[in-house]
Amino acid sequence: MRSTMMTLVWLFAAAFAFGCDDGTTDTEPPPEEARGDLVEVATEAGDFTTLLEAAEAAGLVDTLANGGPFTLFAPTDDAFAALPEGALEDLLADTDALTRVLQYHLVAGELTAGEVVVRASLDTVAGEALVVDAESDPVRIGTASIVSADILADNGVIHVIDSVLMPPMDEEPPAPEMDIVDTAVDAGTFGTLVAAVQAAGLEDTLRGEGPFTVFAPTDDAFAALPEGTVETLLMEENRDMLRDILLYHVVPGAVNAAAVTMAQQLETALGVDVEVAIDGETVTIGGAAIVATDIIATNGIIHVIDAVILPPEEEPEPDIVDTAIAAGTFETLVAAVQAAGLEETLRGEGPFTVFAPTDDAFDALPEGTVATLLMEENRDMLRDILLFHVVPGLFDAEAVLAAAALETALGIEVTVDAGTVTIGGAGIVTTDIMASNGIIHVIDAVILPPDDEPEADIVDTAIAAGTFETLVAAVQAADLVDTLRGEGTFTVFAPNDDAFDALPAGTVDMLLMPENIGMLTDILLYHVVPGAFDAAAVTASAQLETALGVTAPIDGASIDGANIIATDIMASNGIIHVIDAVIMPPGDIVDVAIEAGTFETLVAAVQAADLVETLRGEGPFTVFAPTDEAFAALPEGTVERLLQPENIDELRGILLLHVVPGTYFAADVVEAGALETAAGAMIDVQVGETVAVGGSTVMGTDIRARNGVIHVIDTVILPGD
Repeated sequence: MRSTMMTLVWLFAAAFAFGCDDGTTDTEPPPEEARGDLVEVATEAGDFTTLLEAAEAAGLVDTLANGGPFTLFAPTDDAFAALPEGALEDLLADTDALTRVLQYHLVAGELTAGEVVVRASLDTVAGEALVVDAESDPVRIGTASIVSADILADNGVIHVIDSVLMPPMDEEPPAPEMDIVDTAVDAGTFGTLVAAVQAAGLEDTLRGEGPFTVFAPTDDAFAALPEGTVETLLMEENRDMLRDILLYHVVPGAVNAAAVTMAQQLETALGVDVEVAIDGETVTIGGAAIVATDIIATNGIIHVIDAVILPPEEEPEPDIVDTAIAAGTFETLVAAVQAAGLEETLRGEGPFTVFAPTDDAFDALPEGTVATLLMEENRDMLRDILLFHVVPGLFDAEAVLAAAALETALGIEVTVDAGTVTIGGAGIVTTDIMASNGIIHVIDAVILPPDDEPEADIVDTAIAAGTFETLVAAVQAADLVDTLRGEGTFTVFAPNDDAFDALPAGTVDMLLMPENIGMLTDILLYHVVPGAFDAAAVTASAQLETALGVTAPIDGASIDGANIIATDIMASNGIIHVIDAVIMPPGDIVDVAIEAGTFETLVAAVQAADLVETLRGEGPFTVFAPTDEAFAALPEGTVERLLQPENIDELRGILLLHVVPGTYFAADVVEAGALETAAGAMIDVQVGETVAVGGSTVMGTDIRARNGVIHVIDTVILPGD
């Protein structure tokens, strides 16, 4: 219920003169614009403080501010002050009595002075009439004189009166003896309503404790429905529909006529609000006029209405198909769904998560592909492709990106890459488009399901391809056939025959010799990565750890400098990617230093210090390697002295200052700040325009070795530096 106080203030707000000094009454309101709701106007007027306090005490402020329109006969503060001593205090202490008194000053509808004076009486919201005496000077309403009129507000009009009106205090009406159902039966004008209540199984409910407020259509109201409507509603199969309609006429609680008038809407037992409106002196609910009020029953109140009111139809939320149609960017997808016979499925209960390619995604397929797929003879193929875009269940964007793979309605998993925000290699460009039976995510490409599970293992797949004869021969010579036929999974970067042919003459023959099988095995294992990495996963990586235990760098579509020229050749135990060159694993740290040609003094020192075997070991090690020029910059005779057998301990101490256990690539070195060397001493890392380690400037980085990494420095690090 909206507060009376708010309504009162609103009514006061637009004040116009009612009556003149010569005793005449203006019947046309002045053209002044309304200045707010009744509460705001009354507050601004400043002469209705007591009235506003009373309205607030009665809980009527919100009604006066937001309800209406109303006509308010507003006593001034002097009018309240003129009440007998203690009367106002008694009223403020008795909310029910106070509410009735205030409602006795309120008439539904907006009646200007000219409309008031032509009436003999006015029906108030309290239910009692006020007599109008237009012959008196000034005009009287009930026992009060109207001293100012036509104060307009946005939701009504205020007429100022000089005394407080007191409603007649009738004796308490006799207590009702019948419940709502029996009261309706006894009235004799609700035969159809009673029959409907019984047919809908609501009789016991409306005989229950309640209380209920029933807006009861008469027999004439039901008869005014289109021919056959009542008979149709009373059929057993329409029981739910009838029940909903009847519950729309029932409001939980006892809401009398005054409370109805002051409401803008009421929540029905159906759970749906019904609108209350005032048109002149007519109050309507759901568009039906209330023609009789406050028929009291033991468990509620009946108000009579002149029409059957129908609950609003809920606008159904579109399903996945309709949502796609409405978007306007999935015309090809919708046509494909219809051609594949999947429309009814995707309109079903679901829920489904659909990864929906746009029209542009379909247009990007090879010319003629869409037309071919839409042919009747290709219906099964089209159906499989579409089902590969559907995941049973409801997966919002967060849930999708949290998954490594999702099982599609085709029964085959599709991979998800949260880093690149892709699914099956297609970019996810828009997410979380909700439908009544699922959710749509927009993707920028059509994703194709993989061919049936391959039966051939990696070795047989390579043999069948016919372009990997040298690779297969090498795998056999290295005794790796059983390994690559095993359960796996493996990712093989497979050099084709042309790649082997590009090696220096005699290299392949040399590698296939029994004495070189160890070297051949290392080379082949450098082409194998444990696990299944498809093209998307490879290109998203910076490096992959090979079966040799050495990482191979990835740069876009290349691995360790070899171009990846074909991808995702599936085998039963892994994936083959074709590369255009044989990639050679790095040697150990000593071999890499020897091959570089710029570390001759360092290699000689490592040999003299008896550290060769150590630096060829498993490691891993990070070596900060001084160049020959760095050694040459030492004081004359220093290198020669250090290489003397008697100085081996000093030399070992210096060399171990250049070795850090573990693998530290350039980024790791910069982040470390300081590193503990194999000599047990710490060396600082300084980062500026250049990076310095132990006072030596780093000139080259990340030279990979099988058992570690080498960084080039420009001076020899000495103890105490």
